[in-house]
Amino acid sequence: MTHPLLHIGGASTASVIVTLAAIFLLMLIMSFAFWRGPLYLKRWSGPWLSAWAVASAPRVAIAGVFCAVLFAVSSLSGTNDSMPGIEVCDTGLPPLTAQPLSDQRMAASVEGLTELQSAARAGDLDQVRVLIFSDAHAVSHDIDPAIRSLDADLATELCKSIVALEFEIAGQIDTDIIIEEAGGAARLMEEARLLFLSFADVLELGE
Repeated sequence: MTHPLLHIGGASTASVIVTLAAIFLLMLIMSFAFWRGPLYLKRWSGPWLSAWAVASAPRVAIAGVFCAVLFAVSSLSGTNDSMPGIEVCDTGLPPLTAQPLSDQRMAASVEGLTELQSAARAGDLDQVRVLIFSDAHAVSHDIDPAIRSLDADLATELCKSIVALEFEIAGQIDTDIIIEEAGGAARLMEEARLLFLSFADVLELGE
């Protein structure tokens, strides 16, 4: 089975700043790697290294201030309830398969999301990881365009639950969040299934 890629990246604001700080440090090290320093000091001796540290201190301080300011701005630029990738719900999830959206498949997706919730409640993280990549997950993507054309709010709410699950799986799993989001996704998927069936003829004509 081919696992679909998650929407969200694994890089947080903190990890980006740490990476940036490391880059600055490497640049500083390189800039002083061939530093001659005072001619009366033996290269790479203790006094020479001390002189190097003193000379590089202002640059290190400037880089540190820059990284701190960037971290503060990045942290304040978003809201507490935001997560990477959630903006995709403004436009919709991309389909993952070309399989038809049969009632049987949609009903199975509701059951799969319910099983995901049960696995999280039981603390079975291995099963959680398996179920998040099941066809239930694929259906949540495949059904998005059709449901969005009928009820944008419903499609957006379902999308947010799915993205929240993907975000949680990508990091350190919090079973409480999985339980809440999987339960909500199952409920929303059932609503989407009933809505899809109600307008199936119209959707088929539209295609």
